[in-house]
Amino acid sequence: MGFTASPLNMFNVVVNQTEVVLTWSINDLSEVDKFEVHRKWMNGRFELIEDSVIKIDNTIRRNPPAQFEFTDSQLYKNGNADNVEYVLHIHMTNGTKFESHRHVQYTTSTVRRTWGSIKSMFQ
Repeated sequence: MGFTASPLNMFNVVVNQTEVVLTWSINDLSEVDKFEVHRKWMNGRFELIEDSVIKIDNTIRRNPPAQFEFTDSQLYKNGNADNVEYVLHIHMTNGTKFESHRHVQYTTSTVRRTWGSIKSMFQ
């Protein structure tokens, strides 16, 4: 059994006002099955972010370069400034899994937290 190199070319995580944008690119999609994005608050546990499992279809495989983006817009629900860690899991068709971690500092605004609380009272 030989060594399989990670297909990950680049993985960036950037805070963009009220959300975090994750972008990544893959060198070779021929053996990639799917991606998963997980998030963890400081001192918390990793959780799979809803709707973040991205299946690779044959159209994407045939049309490199393969660049992907996921926007995490649910951070304001935490209500604090915190260190947030993301992990990207790359699942290969042979069962191998690669992962890459990134940390960002995120601060939600008081106005956004208050507006979110008011909206939830009327739902």
